[in-house]
Amino acid sequence: MRGLCVVALLLLGCTDGTDSDTETDSDGGTDTDIGTDTDIGTEADTDADTEPPYTGSLRIFKTEDVPADFGGPTGADALCDADENNPDTRSTYKALLVGGGRVACAEADCANAAAGQTDWVLYPDEEYVLADGTALFTTNADAIYTAWPMDNAIEAAGDNFWTGMRRNWTAFTDFQCNDWTTNSSSVSGRVGWTAGSDSGFLEGGSYTCNDTDTPLICVEQ
Repeated sequence: MRGLCVVALLLLGCTDGTDSDTETDSDGGTDTDIGTDTDIGTEADTDADTEPPYTGSLRIFKTEDVPADFGGPTGADALCDADENNPDTRSTYKALLVGGGRVACAEADCANAAAGQTDWVLYPDEEYVLADGTALFTTNADAIYTAWPMDNAIEAAGDNFWTGMRRNWTAFTDFQCNDWTTNSSSVSGRVGWTAGSDSGFLEGGSYTCNDTDTPLICVEQ
């Protein structure tokens, strides 16, 4: 009897598992495939942006140099958002310039109470600062600044930047590089001055439109 039991054990085998596949051969034999498969995984998204939203004063920064044919205000705004000096890519920025449909004041210093102001980039009664928090100016009810000098200049080492406007915030229509669509040397664009804290900040001369060493000043929205 013991011999029969040994034969039975050899034929049937002894198994311990959770998965069993049994096949019957044509000759009446039995094959048993036993295995345990376990697949356990946990995925966690650790890329969530946990930085709180910015709630301080609106920021101003200077871009890298750009050519004058940037495609009007829309093109200038896109350059602001994409510039490597942008202090916060979660925010939207617009270029501090006029022309191509963007108007700061229709009359000197907005004497008409901002009538005609179009697509303007400053807000009324708003404080503006540099990215490090340095105070620049606070606008008046007409969304411009007239209480010169500013609290601080944008930078000590002066640089010209495209503006297309006069010291009184009105458009210098003959100096806007054809609404910022040309880089021709036969036309010019008005520029401001980053080291200026008086009204010369807005009007620091003019460059021909083929100049490629002039940045923009960008304003957070």
